[in-house]
Amino acid sequence: MLMRKILLIFALLLVAPPLANARPVKFGFFYTTGALKEFGNQGGIEIRVHDAVWRTAKEFDIAISISFIKPLPFLPPLITPESKDIFPASEKKSGIESYPFLSMLDAQLVNIQNADYIFTVTSEVLWYQDLTEENTLRFKQLDGLTRNHRNPGKHAILKDFKNRGREYFTEILWHEWGHMLGLKHWDKQTCFTIHFLMCNHAPLTQPLIIEKSFRDAVRATAQMFEKQRD
Repeated sequence: MLMRKILLIFALLLVAPPLANARPVKFGFFYTTGALKEFGNQGGIEIRVHDAVWRTAKEFDIAISISFIKPLPFLPPLITPESKDIFPASEKKSGIESYPFLSMLDAQLVNIQNADYIFTVTSEVLWYQDLTEENTLRFKQLDGLTRNHRNPGKHAILKDFKNRGREYFTEILWHEWGHMLGLKHWDKQTCFTIHFLMCNHAPLTQPLIIEKSFRDAVRATAQMFEKQRD
């Protein structure tokens, strides 16, 4: 218990403080019961979140504050292999139906004003419906989700793969934040060999490359908020 408190205090101190007289970018975080079960307690989630925010502030040299980290006030729409007949045979796992969940976040969290971007952390499988090459509807898994980059909104879902470590969770956060900033995926041909941040299904064996367009979008966003006052 003492060690967990020490780690949490250390993580809190790592989050970059706002610049003098400047308004930071404000992140808010919800978490599902699945994430709570995965980490064992809220303290484990808080450490993960603070670490990712610290990495973001440090990497892009911007000020970020965390408005809240708290449990999601409603249950996500769960889906089971028994309720649908379009699950891949080898992946019959219960989980969350991603796009209906995102619609719920948009509708039920619409009045939250103290965060510029809101991320919901889950450990459940994120399922979405997609067409296969044979033009057959099947469920596939996601690591994260936002709206279309042309109209992204302020909500994103992040799947935390505890076994993949903090760096991968941070990369998912950056990727979904990129969509929220209006960036789209690279084309599939580019992502066959290069692991750009905004690639979809990038080769994880290759080192991550943070493209200039992402850095420019983050800097422009931070400067926009720096000019504001709380």
